[in-house]
Amino acid sequence: MTSKTIVTILFVALLSLMMSIFVYFGNHNRDVSPIKPDWALVTSDADTIQFGFELYQKSCTKCHGANHEGTYSAPILNDDEWIYPTDRDSIFKIISDGTPNKTMRGWGTKLKTKDIQALTLYIMSLKKN
Repeated sequence: MTSKTIVTILFVALLSLMMSIFVYFGNHNRDVSPIKPDWALVTSDADTIQFGFELYQKSCTKCHGANHEGTYSAPILNDDEWIYPTDRDSIFKIISDGTPNKTMRGWGTKLKTKDIQALTLYIMSLKKN
């Protein structure tokens, strides 16, 4: 075999491996067992909203900004034009699982359900309409 043939075979093998890895990781459905939060256990009182604010300061400001102004990679959270649904279950799901396009990673493995609920209620309190 010539060196050109060997290089071609190695290139095709590497390309095939890379495509296989992309397909494997790209097709995993993270929503195998969705969390169904019990909203009856959480109130939207001042303490819960404050706790949500503290979680936001710790976990969300890097992407969404300290004043909720958004960044190049994350939307503004304190205006009346949201690109994702604004009901609490949808917001909870986005925080827990991340966005469909993966620009936001999910926090469901790092935060407890009650923490995500408090963060959800805090974010809902920011919406102008």
